[in-house]
Amino acid sequence: MILSRLQILSLSILCCGLIVAAVPQWQNSTDGRQYLIEGDQNYNWFKAFHECARRKLQLVEIDSKEKNQALIEVLKPLFGDSHNLWIGANDEYNRDKDFKRPFYWSSSGQPMTFSHWSSNNPGNDQQDEHCVHMWKSKPDYQWNDHHCDTPRFGFVCEEHHLKADLTKMMADKRKTATETSIKLYEEYHRQQKLMMEKLENSLKEIQNIETELKEQLHNIHTKLEFDINHALAQHQREANSVVDDRTKAIRNVFADLTGATTEISMSVSKEMERVKTVYDDIFSI
Repeated sequence: MILSRLQILSLSILCCGLIVAAVPQWQNSTDGRQYLIEGDQNYNWFKAFHECARRKLQLVEIDSKEKNQALIEVLKPLFGDSHNLWIGANDEYNRDKDFKRPFYWSSSGQPMTFSHWSSNNPGNDQQDEHCVHMWKSKPDYQWNDHHCDTPRFGFVCEEHHLKADLTKMMADKRKTATETSIKLYEEYHRQQKLMMEKLENSLKEIQNIETELKEQLHNIHTKLEFDINHALAQHQREANSVVDDRTKAIRNVFADLTGATTEISMSVSKEMERVKTVYDDIFSI
């Protein structure tokens, strides 16, 4: 049967969708982390480790109850109650059949301090179970130790701890730099405010001094003007007094002169009368 173009297109889209679905997908957790999750059961632990490393990632290291729970909340919508997924822990090929043998995180080398083991695990069956995976046979993504090379599981990658540490360090440095910048900015504005207050106070003080100086100059000018006017008036009074005294003296002298002149005139007139009388007597003989 010949397929229509629409059917071919639909099949092409379906095939492409299946191919894309097979590629590990990034998922976001509620705690802000991101995980690259491969659900296909095609990888032993080493291959899973390398699949993460090729992407400059690492098999997930779960070091707290909070991180584990946030990751489970990401996985359940994808795979249901549980799934076989490699995580980044191993026991460094410890042959001891001991539930309490130490496990380590492969990328950071740090000892495992948090665990989510299923019952009776880690059992180290045949003393050859050295790698850790989330176990589909147990609910809630509990952990199991298993052979590292033979089983085929999916895996969970996360950002490499060195990059995460570097990112955190840079974030801390940015935070420190930002806080320092804010403190410097605040200190600058505090100092600027203090300087402006000092400048305003200085300007007010200068204005007050200028006002006081103007007032003092005005008082000096007023007093000087008053003193000058007073001195001029005093001198005027003294001058007038002298003039009055001199005028009075002159009038007295003038009066004396007038009196003397009158007296002299009368004396001269009498003498002239006498002389005339004498001449008359002489010329009458």
